[in-house]
Amino acid sequence: MSEERNQYSVVPFDTFERYLGPRYENIPGVEYILENGTLLYFMEEAPGVYESADHTVTGEPAAPKLFVPVYEGDEMQPHAFAEVGPREQFAAITDFSVTIGLPGVNQRKEPGYVLDNGLVLLESERDSQGNYKAGAGMDGMFLQTGRIFEPIRYPDGEILAFLERQPERIRAKDLESVKADDTARVQKPREERQSQSRLPCGSSYVGRRRHGPYLGPMFRKGNGDRDGLAEGRTGNHHSF
Repeated sequence: MSEERNQYSVVPFDTFERYLGPRYENIPGVEYILENGTLLYFMEEAPGVYESADHTVTGEPAAPKLFVPVYEGDEMQPHAFAEVGPREQFAAITDFSVTIGLPGVNQRKEPGYVLDNGLVLLESERDSQGNYKAGAGMDGMFLQTGRIFEPIRYPDGEILAFLERQPERIRAKDLESVKADDTARVQKPREERQSQSRLPCGSSYVGRRRHGPYLGPMFRKGNGDRDGLAEGRTGNHHSF
């Protein structure tokens, strides 16, 4: 399942000129204009899904994204659109069943989807988030690819298309990496303070150092790297 999506209200065409003032520019072919200036176009390959232009209504560059309509009650027109994800991760559906097995032996149709990128999705192959595990159909066999696709649904739950997502274990690995980095940032200042507090004071200690005078506490940098105290010495740098 996806996280909560950003929603943007629809601005009526007849009021958008007043909304933007002199910056307004009427662009033909646009189905909807959103409050943030996003221009939405109807997608022929996925009716019910809308894609944004590569620029806003003011001409500012924008990365194309996908949106789905949001309705309230029995209204016929959407009052807002929810952002789904990047346009480049989109995959259209070309067939609503998948052929499995060898011809004349055990060939059959299984519930699933064939995508326009050649990958196939089976209802029986899903992760704990409800996303589909993509496979490559070869000679009636379903070969796992390690790629994951999230369904794009209409408000009534109908699947309209798919959006490629990171596999669950990669998302978990990224989360663990972020937590580890945060923990390291907290621990490093503590270690530095403890190390500094244990250093003896006085000129007699400094005079006994073999490698020159005391230059101050050591500071860590990056992923465990350590600035050298003399002559720029540095420490070592630290799938599916």
